Amino acid sequence: MRYETTFRFQIEKNTEALILKDIQYLDTLSPDRLRNELELCLEEEQPEKVLLRASEMGILQRLAPSLRFFGKNLSNYKKRFAP
Repeated sequence: MRYETTFRFQIEKNTEALILKDIQYLDTLSPDRLRNELELCLEEEQPEKVLLRASEMGILQRLAPSLRFFGKNLSNYKKRFAP
């Protein structure tokens, strides 16, 4: 998703289906790897778009069920964190 939003392309539907099919394998990644990926997402030019896409795909909720990021959060995010 990070590359999808950074390079402004859309993940092909079959590829997205495979990602969603194997989402349970996120549980096998080390906490350090997950933290590093999250930090890279937050360093993107528009991190809110990456977070929104991760939320839409259920990835944020898989990593931490309490994490949710919806479109309505974008304006709040930009007000708080945008330079």
